[in-house]
Amino acid sequence: ATVAYAEVARAFHKKDEELSLILRAVVMDQENKDARRGAALAISDEGGFERLKKQLADPRDSPAAAVAFLATVCKDHGHVEVAASLLQWAADDVPSSASYALNLLHAREILNDYEGALKAGERFFARAKAASWYTDVMAILAGRGTYGSAAFCSSTNDVELEWVTAEGDAHAVVRGTPSPKPAKIKYDDDALDALAVAFALCKVLYLGGGLARARLLVKALEPARRASSTPLHQTSVRNEHAYYCCVAQVLCEDRRDTSVYDDDVYVCGDSHTLAPAWKVLDVKEKRLRLKPALVTGLKHWHLRREGTFYPKRNFYYVCGVDTRSPLQKALGLFGDDVATPTIPPNATVLFLLGEIDCREGILVAVEKLRYASVEEGIRHTASIFVDVASRLARHKQWNVLVHPVPPVLDETRGMVLKYNATLRKLVDACKELTWVDCFGGFLDGAGKLDQRWRLDGTHLHPRYLDELLAPALGKLEF
Repeated sequence: ATVAYAEVARAFHKKDEELSLILRAVVMDQENKDARRGAALAISDEGGFERLKKQLADPRDSPAAAVAFLATVCKDHGHVEVAASLLQWAADDVPSSASYALNLLHAREILNDYEGALKAGERFFARAKAASWYTDVMAILAGRGTYGSAAFCSSTNDVELEWVTAEGDAHAVVRGTPSPKPAKIKYDDDALDALAVAFALCKVLYLGGGLARARLLVKALEPARRASSTPLHQTSVRNEHAYYCCVAQVLCEDRRDTSVYDDDVYVCGDSHTLAPAWKVLDVKEKRLRLKPALVTGLKHWHLRREGTFYPKRNFYYVCGVDTRSPLQKALGLFGDDVATPTIPPNATVLFLLGEIDCREGILVAVEKLRYASVEEGIRHTASIFVDVASRLARHKQWNVLVHPVPPVLDETRGMVLKYNATLRKLVDACKELTWVDCFGGFLDGAGKLDQRWRLDGTHLHPRYLDELLAPALGKLEF
């Protein structure tokens, strides 16, 4: 009933009453979808943030916990700009909170504001005084330059890393040095969040081309990471840990030191963009640099016109398309103007997406009877992506290449094979898109992922780039 009253207040433009009612509804039932949607709308309205500040202005109590919760509500409904402002409010109120710093960092990532993401992490670690890995983080970031700048991508210090495979203790170490097992520590939630902030900073350094600093950060963090008595993939920071470990392992396997190249190819996709990032390939007498354009957690399904989940917002920030575009209606664009896109006009873009759809999207949708069959679900989901990619190719004058969905997991390989077969047919029928035919070499005679291409159980080993991707690109005209 409270949600209904809030909707009536909204209809009569009584904004203060609407916000008060919908906040009450969210407090009474934090999982109520209608209340959460209504709260996101009310806070995101023009003047909504200021109205919220007035309603939560109690000098006797910190509003940070409530503000951080409402930020999550706004983010989940695509209002990422407002979510970032709310999280900045919470972090300003409690600067010692690693949780608020982490969530602010992630909000800045979604907005494609990696400089802001770095500053969110730096502000948290800057409070440290006594020597520790906290102060090591700040020493590594000192003098880093602006994200993506020449200063950011260079460093007077560097290390050479190697990956040590050990049961339950795989880790990176400076080449040629011992790596004794550390004493185990039971990390509390705050300590885990602090680790997660550092893991995320390492990923941001890597994405911006700060590879030397990323390697130094891996060196600094590995002892603390390995010391956790609970495996970190079983904790609340498993996602940050997974990204960090992928980055660390890629930096061990392939330094990516080559800086001479002819052209950039922007690799746009989910976490599978980490292994190709900054690799320079020899393709038909040209040196092509693979530049990352990460969109964390993006599914093809998220790109549907009516979608509002935040990975879609992240995708269009990366692509540089906003509500000023003539594609606004066709793509269902929403949110503020994009100021710092990753991918410029007239670029060559390699899309590397779809693995999450195969892993957790389509089967669940079939079980919920959204589709009559897996095949129908695949056709519909893949068609969403092909429609979006072709429209972007025309609008941005991109040369768009489509990478096959990687067959990395045994459990979903059958789904991946079906999905790729349908996706390729759709791509081949679209004049704006070109299929990159590198899938044939991924599997061994038993239909498993060939051992040569295995990295961490989830991502492809970067050696596939020279041996499979480069030859496939060499057969194309672009």
